[in-house]
Amino acid sequence: MKKIFQNLFTSEYSDIPPVVEKKFKSLFKQAESIDWMYVGNEYEALFYENKLEKIARFNPEGTLVEIRINHAVSDFPQSAVVQYIREGTVMNYIEIIKDNKKLHELIVKNESMNRFLVLFDENFEVIKQSSL
Repeated sequence: MKKIFQNLFTSEYSDIPPVVEKKFKSLFKQAESIDWMYVGNEYEALFYENKLEKIARFNPEGTLVEIRINHAVSDFPQSAVVQYIREGTVMNYIEIIKDNKKLHELIVKNESMNRFLVLFDENFEVIKQSSL
């Protein structure tokens, strides 16, 4: 039953192409607790490395498309987060590495219990804010 509900949202995948698995192992040598999924047209590995939860996405040819790193909220620069602390609770901080750029994503819940996403560039300047 659990598997049925899990497959409604993502597809757990065990047939990882050798080129994808080889690339993953070369990039994330310390990876532990690896779970693979096939999402859209990409292979997604959810794993832990250096005590951080990470997601790595690869295309079918084995090219790394994106890395997401789940950080402690306290790792986010206080000067950039002060405004959002006043507006509510910062729930998540995720670092995104894609197209040779580093972005930073915060999920904030305000007093009305509405959640919104704030996306920052590599200099922690806001580039997007949207409701979830």
